[in-house]
Parts: sequence; C-alpha cells; structure tokens
Amino acid sequence: MSSSPIYLLPFSKKHLYDKCYLSWFQDASTVRYLGIPSYLKGVSIENLESYYNNLHKDDYFFAVHCSQTDKFIGTVKLNHADHHSKNIEIGMLLGDTSYRGKRLGTEIIRLGTEYAFEILGMHRIYASALTGNIASHKCFLFNGYKKEGVCRDYYWLEDHYESYIQYGLLEDEWKEIIKKRK
Repeated sequence: MSSSPIYLLPFSKKHLYDKCYLSWFQDASTVRYLGIPSYLKGVSIENLESYYNNLHKDDYFFAVHCSQTDKFIGTVKLNHADHHSKNIEIGMLLGDTSYRGKRLGTEIIRLGTEYAFEILGMHRIYASALTGNIASHKCFLFNGYKKEGVCRDYYWLEDHYESYIQYGLLEDEWKEIIKKRK
C-alpha cells in the first residue's frame, strides 16, 4: 500500500478537532450530496462531536491522508456491519476541495474496499450515491461495484428530487479485479 497517493488512519479526536474538518461541512459543495438534510443548513462542531460520539462499535471510520504531505484530506467509513451475513456499507468524503479531480476518491474507495474484504472478511460491500454525485458513481464503478438498483426520487435537494443509485460488490468479484490489476 505504500505506493498509494493516500493512506488511512483510524479517525480520532485529533481529526475531529482539526480545523479543516469543520470547514468541509460548512462548504455547500461538500455537504450537498451527503444526503443529510440538516447539514444543508450548517454544521457546528457540536454536530460533529455528536456524530463522532455516536459511532457504533461496528463502524470503521478512517481519516484519509495525502501520502506526500500527510495532510488530512477526507474520510472513509465502513458501517452497518452485518457479521453474520458479512455485509457492510461504504461511504467516503473527499473534503479538501484542492484534492478533488485527481482520482483520489477512486483510491479512497479502493482502500476502504480492500480493508472490508481483506481485514474484516466481508462477503459483500454496498454503497449508494445520489444521481447528481457523478464523481462518486465513477469511484464505485472503477472499483468494480455493480449497479444494483435505484431508489427513485428518494431525496429532496434544494429544488428537485434526486434518486439514490445502489451499488454492490462481492468478494469474488473483487478478487477478479485484483488479479486483472496485477
């Protein structure tokens, strides 16, 4: 993993109180596609503290850092772990806008996916993205996720409805992708 332009660290209070973290949630372009209506009205440090303090024991929350600068640039979260059926959800945030457009979101999803399959031993990873979040769709598709469904007109965003696109990736599919990339 050392050749990756990013690396993951467990999200900690150091990240929570990093001034850039709060600033990401005050940027409309960042919170727009998170699917959390209250975030569109503004986010306080108290909101983020509550989120952090209410993480479930089966949530795996990571800070994303740039390998060259060690700068904290985003997060990736694996949550809703079902250890019986070995399913888990993945989501990410590339908060630092200066790092967008460089395929780092694709790498964030790759590292999160790798962790879910290789460390947690999951069988299936699932994700969703609002239709307007083109960058997220590209990240999932590049990493082999398959479109599994659409929740039509699921979320009211400013002046229109957005649908959620559901994605999934199975362990065997991931292994084939890894073989092809070697």
